[in-house]
Amino acid sequence: MDLLPKSSSDFHKAEYWEEFFTKRTKAFEWYGNYFELSGILLRYIKPKDDILVIGCGNSELSEKLYDGGFLKILNIDISTTVIDQMKQKNVARSEMKWEVMDAAQLKLDDESCSVVLDKGTLDAILSDYTSEVNVTAGKMFKEIERVLRLGGRYICITLAQDPLVSTVLQYLKVTDWLLRVHKVSVSYHKDYDKIQMPVFAIVLTKFRNLPRKILEVCLEDATKPSKLESEEQVLEFIKTQQNYAIVRNELAHGYIKNLGLPSVELHSSDNIIIPRYKINIVDLETYNPLLKYGVFIIPQGRESEWLFSSPKGRLEVAKNAQFKRLAIVALSRDHVYEGGMQQIQKELSLKVMELAPASLDDNYKVPFLSIGGDDIGERHVRYRGESEFTGPFVIEDYVGSEGVWYRQLLFSSAIVQSVVRLTRKTSQKKTNKKQKQKLSKTKTDFENLTPDPSYLTSQYLQIMVAGYTGILDSMHDSFRVLILGLGGGSLAFHTLHFFPNSHVTAVELDGAVADVCRNWFGVSEETFKSRLDICIEDGVSFVENMVKKMEVADEKSDGYLFDIVVIDVDSKDDTKSLRAPPAEFITEEAFENIKCIVKPRGALMVNVLCRDQKTKMNLFADIQKTFPLVYTRDCESDVNTVAFCYKNDGAEDSNEELLQWHSKAQLWEAEWKRSNPDNYELVLCDFLENVLKFREPVN
Repeated sequence: MDLLPKSSSDFHKAEYWEEFFTKRTKAFEWYGNYFELSGILLRYIKPKDDILVIGCGNSELSEKLYDGGFLKILNIDISTTVIDQMKQKNVARSEMKWEVMDAAQLKLDDESCSVVLDKGTLDAILSDYTSEVNVTAGKMFKEIERVLRLGGRYICITLAQDPLVSTVLQYLKVTDWLLRVHKVSVSYHKDYDKIQMPVFAIVLTKFRNLPRKILEVCLEDATKPSKLESEEQVLEFIKTQQNYAIVRNELAHGYIKNLGLPSVELHSSDNIIIPRYKINIVDLETYNPLLKYGVFIIPQGRESEWLFSSPKGRLEVAKNAQFKRLAIVALSRDHVYEGGMQQIQKELSLKVMELAPASLDDNYKVPFLSIGGDDIGERHVRYRGESEFTGPFVIEDYVGSEGVWYRQLLFSSAIVQSVVRLTRKTSQKKTNKKQKQKLSKTKTDFENLTPDPSYLTSQYLQIMVAGYTGILDSMHDSFRVLILGLGGGSLAFHTLHFFPNSHVTAVELDGAVADVCRNWFGVSEETFKSRLDICIEDGVSFVENMVKKMEVADEKSDGYLFDIVVIDVDSKDDTKSLRAPPAEFITEEAFENIKCIVKPRGALMVNVLCRDQKTKMNLFADIQKTFPLVYTRDCESDVNTVAFCYKNDGAEDSNEELLQWHSKAQLWEAEWKRSNPDNYELVLCDFLENVLKFREPVN
């Protein structure tokens, strides 16, 4: 039976609805029945109200309202057929009225209604978003505004597709309405083979001369609305619920064959802006047949680690857990979980079942897992700030693996800029590894935690320090390092700590980030006195100015030259295959200027973050035009590559040169181990493995 339109434009044609209601005489509940909608309707409709139901169709909604004591109801529709049907069906409901009428041309007096109820009518009108349809919708809005009394409510039950929401928000810009959007709780059927989109109730309350726009939203279980600041936030709220419906549908219909499914965000009723939980689903083709479905809670603070933040990392977690489907859940730093795993399990038990495999038995008990049993970790936000370049950022301390505390700097996009390990401040008593691992097992005095310079969390930074063996003869050599892109200061901190005669000049464009380094990551001029200079400046401009100073000087001074120049700058542009360095740092002019300020035996080190092999090879070839000798070392744990670039051609036999680096690394490690037997963290030899001499590919 052909009951649905051949094209969306049929929805606003009277002829279509005449045919529709001639074929279907049973009630057709488009967006939920009365039981599912009554909670919201009874919140905004009172028995004394004069109610206008537009596009009533043959829904039982008006009948149920009437039987519930709402007697003053006028039902209108453009279909004569359905109005005749409903008149005959409701003869016994004598006070309820039925009339053929167009919602865009209401034959009613001004301010004659206190409620206008619309269940899918505006959706039908805006199903085909043309200029003609937009005019019709505008007429309908004007008519609704005209017949509503001050304080009256227009209640629109809708799927809230883009054309409708855009039209409503556009209309709000020139009128005085309070907007409130409810997510309606309606039944979900797993055996339904099409996507079941969420239903919303958009409630517009008529006011006059509002001092400001009032935008609010409510989740299914919320009695108190949440205020929003902009129309964009309203759209985001609606889109999040719709995306969830799409994901839920995909999950209900079988195995996820790729890692591209978007994450699911779950909000609490008292905070619909910041999600309380973020869930990623991973399915396995090979799994333990007894383990159908499980939930893994990421320990707090560790959600940005590769294992939990990347699709490949999450796949590794799933393979280790061996569940057919694993829901990997991240907790929010802006929410509190005082009840631990028990509270989380109680809150998520119903929602995670909506994401379960379709074949799951009704009596299956979903296990909740985490690292170390029921331990959900611990985190403490230490500072929040805002940068003019990167926006909001946060500094937090959290418990990592083996109970060790870490501190991380994160930007609003959840990108971890820097991580340092923490240790207790000590005067004379040394802190060994076992003591570090026990930091979380006792009550932690956060004011007594300080960054540990002996540990580098990023592998590319460890590779760079290992590369010092290609420049220095001894750990006690006097040398100067220029770091373009201070970031969290890990490389500067480590260098100043391990190499007592080093001097570091760090150039950072973002003054807010530099202050974070000084105050939270141990990198301050006060601590290192004359051995550290932090300059707030653009890195490319800094180098250009250094070259100009050298040109005007009577003779070249070592004060302008560096043994090591490091480029560690991120472009923040995810759309490009080359994420780091930014384009302005890798021009021929930029490399020539850097060459001018590098000592004859010095080197340029570049952190390269690139997802395209050809682009990366082209970059190394461009560097080689200025720095003839280029060595590269890939990181195993991520896509970073470190390039070591030298002004001379180096030894004929690169293997012999690398062996010399390795020998020095062994001596440095041994020296450090002798002087720091309880705190040995300098590991260099491992990071000199797989260093390759770059040779431009032959086309």
